[in-house]
Amino acid sequence: MVRAIEIYSCSFILFVSLLTCDANKNYTLYKLVALTKRDRQILYVIHRNYDHCYFLNGVTNEAAIPMHVVVEDKYMMEFEGIVNNSDTLFTKFKQYNFGPQLTEDAWDSGELTDDMVIYNGFQDFPTIQKLYQYWENKYTKRIEKIVVGKTHEKKDIVILKVPGNQTNEHRNPAIFILGGEAGRDWISPALVLAYMKSLLDEKFHPFTKRFDAYFLPVLNPDGYTHSLYRDRFWAKNRKVIQPRILCHPHLARGVSVDRNWLYKAKGEKACNNIFFDNALSEYETYNLSEFLDSIAPNTLAFFNVKGFDNLITTPYAVGDKVQSNMDTIREILRQTTRDLNARFNKSYYYGTTRNLLFNYTGNCADWVKENLNVPVVITFYLTNLDNVLPEVSDIGPLHYELARGINEILSFTIDLYGPLFN
Repeated sequence: MVRAIEIYSCSFILFVSLLTCDANKNYTLYKLVALTKRDRQILYVIHRNYDHCYFLNGVTNEAAIPMHVVVEDKYMMEFEGIVNNSDTLFTKFKQYNFGPQLTEDAWDSGELTDDMVIYNGFQDFPTIQKLYQYWENKYTKRIEKIVVGKTHEKKDIVILKVPGNQTNEHRNPAIFILGGEAGRDWISPALVLAYMKSLLDEKFHPFTKRFDAYFLPVLNPDGYTHSLYRDRFWAKNRKVIQPRILCHPHLARGVSVDRNWLYKAKGEKACNNIFFDNALSEYETYNLSEFLDSIAPNTLAFFNVKGFDNLITTPYAVGDKVQSNMDTIREILRQTTRDLNARFNKSYYYGTTRNLLFNYTGNCADWVKENLNVPVVITFYLTNLDNVLPEVSDIGPLHYELARGINEILSFTIDLYGPLFN
């Protein structure tokens, strides 16, 4: 039986599933549907403040779009005490695996190919760096590695450029594809790498050669590494907050890289699950912003890739701001989602960030649009079937969906906006 339940005078529909994420910890996955704005406000407070409660993509701003929340089992009763006990529908959630973690030594043995690395596991950051090196050797003169800075833990922030066909008459417009903002988002780095591999192998329509393509598969390698090996649902980077702040039982650590782009929110605390800090305070965001600014005059499209949902969003997240080309972008998204539905029998919600996500302020897409005025700014949220938490077997199908979506959008926009860059 499923019914709406009263929580602090607010209505939620709550579903619960059980899952195992590793050998040491069990988690409960909750699917919640908020029916009113007040519901979403309360859920956002829980999302921001409640330890061991992980809203995988924040709080949605549309009753038809559920939220997926993971809670470690030993905190499950405490969490349910907050949202109140009620009748719930229990469904079995398929156990997922981490996939084989390939080591750097395996590269040296000559046993691996790039396809094996991309499609056979969620790889650690050293292995991904080995992949970059492999591609530099394999695709000589077709790929350029650009290190734009280092993280707090001294990992390289790496952008890879795949230039299009060069002509003397025209310069190529640029596209930028970003992944790996949240540490726990394992699927987006794999999808960005898979898209890049297909581009290098020339598996796409020839029109893609009309672009210079830039890829940043893992913006937050510190958080990604911590999620792989220490804390599956860690999202922030690994900055040590100064001055030191005790968040029982640990010191405050980490800034939400995906929310560090525009401004600091009021009432925000370093111990919160979400901590923006001041705009562009982090090595990851500041160095990327400087690079994006350097290519902005030539950038036609910016794509941000995320996991955990089936959404396609475009700025803005707050206020009543509207893109000057919003009617055009809305029509492009309408046609793209229709094509994805016809090809993959799958529905995507699409629209502005503020219509689909509640209070998702300070995000990268809004910064790119507001500060750089890039014509096309799109964020893809992808999940396969009912696998809210991705499995290795999801990489292939989701890569095809992402590639189809990006290429459809580019096919609409190249003739529309391309002449601006000639």
